[in-house]
Amino acid sequence: MPPCLNRIKDPVRAETFTGLDREHVICTIGARTDIKHFVSIPHLNLRLYPVPVEVSVQIISEPPLVKFEPHQDHAELNVDDGEWWIRWVVDDEPFIGFVNLRSLQANGEQQRIEVSLQVLGNDAEPPVSFAINVDP
Repeated sequence: MPPCLNRIKDPVRAETFTGLDREHVICTIGARTDIKHFVSIPHLNLRLYPVPVEVSVQIISEPPLVKFEPHQDHAELNVDDGEWWIRWVVDDEPFIGFVNLRSLQANGEQQRIEVSLQVLGNDAEPPVSFAINVDP
């Protein structure tokens, strides 16, 4: 698995990656302006009822050499330079959220992006974190 793709299976199945889409995972941003950061949660996640989740994503490298930017297809996401987040109910449709990812300085130190995912409501559990690495 490339360093810019990671998956979890618990408390729900989810994955995070950078690239153009699921078939085109790209770990080096460089001068490209078409790279996105994705979080994907399959529909119903093997549960038989809707699952409310909170997803928050942060660039945790210091200094940050990449930044997030809103994408026109996902106006419902809360986005600023160093993080994005959303509360969502995963039901019979999968959740696939993404934002633009831009390099602030090419050829810099590898950057770490951490995803925190928490199931809310009656099934509330502590948040689970998983991370990926990208090259600016």
